[in-house]
Amino acid sequence: MSEKNETKVYYIDEIDKKILNSLEKDCRKSFNKIAEEVGVTTVTVIKRVEKMIKEGIIKSFSLQIDPKKLGLEIEALILIRIKSNAYLRSFKKRLLDSLNVLEISEVSGENDLFIRCFFRNNSELTFFVKKFLMSDEIEKSITHILLEKEEKNISQII
Repeated sequence: MSEKNETKVYYIDEIDKKILNSLEKDCRKSFNKIAEEVGVTTVTVIKRVEKMIKEGIIKSFSLQIDPKKLGLEIEALILIRIKSNAYLRSFKKRLLDSLNVLEISEVSGENDLFIRCFFRNNSELTFFVKKFLMSDEIEKSITHILLEKEEKNISQII
């Protein structure tokens, strides 16, 4: 395996984990407040955050938007099996151009793609299914509608 394909793994201690957990809960929180929560100095928090940014552990500081507050009532997880790999790139591009698709992942197993989508209502979901999932490029698709979702922060599983 060449070096370009290898991902360098960094090991972090409990202080870094606590800092990451605090940032994941609220990335707007001041370093002073994080230092207070973690039990270290503000300078320690700043240096550790800068190091984790430099090493690529922290990729960005972002916010979470509640899709339901914007009228996106239906969240769907869809598994797709493409008929031929020749269709994969163009089909992914078409999916990404759709306003409904939030993310696309290529997956192993009997399916090729896992997509996460949002819809305002059943009519919008039905239109999407007819436009994309009933196309000649698709061998099979399975659509799951999310009923409830529980999440943990990445810092809680490292």
